[in-house]
Amino acid sequence: MYAELITAALALTPTTLIPRQTRLNCPATISCPANNGCSSTAANGAAFQLKCTTNFNGPVIAVNQAATFAKCITACSVTSGCKGLNYKGEFCYLLGNTINVGPTVSVSNVNAATQTRPATIASPTAGSSICTTAITCPATDGCQYTSNSKTFYTRCGFDFYGGDMADGNSKVANMKRCVDKCATTKGCVGVSFSTSTKTCYLKSVLQPAVYSSNTNGM
Repeated sequence: MYAELITAALALTPTTLIPRQTRLNCPATISCPANNGCSSTAANGAAFQLKCTTNFNGPVIAVNQAATFAKCITACSVTSGCKGLNYKGEFCYLLGNTINVGPTVSVSNVNAATQTRPATIASPTAGSSICTTAITCPATDGCQYTSNSKTFYTRCGFDFYGGDMADGNSKVANMKRCVDKCATTKGCVGVSFSTSTKTCYLKSVLQPAVYSSNTNGM
């Protein structure tokens, strides 16, 4: 038995071991396996530890598109109940609703992370402030805005994906004009505004909000 253990140990080469960098901060662009174990902190103070070539088989509570691993981290940090994530090909799979994120499987094209510290900065509550004439994210997150006797609340960095009104998409200059259009459109209950394309999406139904780095909801 001891001989078998020794033989197994000798069979391990440096190329089969993934270096750990626990407590070191992750760089802006991660590289696996070199940065395995590094720590990444989101803007709200939530901290996560990178686990290279790892896939967690826990329950998926949301799926987001994220151009970078850092944006995937942000998505988890602002999603209620998110405890960890799997990141594959610009798709971010958020995991939660359990104490842990499930058993792990080694997968070459998936990197994962687990939350090591919850957010230390709370998100603004709806109506915590009143929007002025300009609605500018993230400064106005949670602000209350009234147009045509209808009240709206800003959700910076969130998209009410789905529930679009027929022929309800249009190009507008800013978020305020998008909301004003909703306020005067029968059946409109909210909007999603793409900051990258300046497109206003009017919603007849508000689906659960999902994180989006280039979209603001109201």
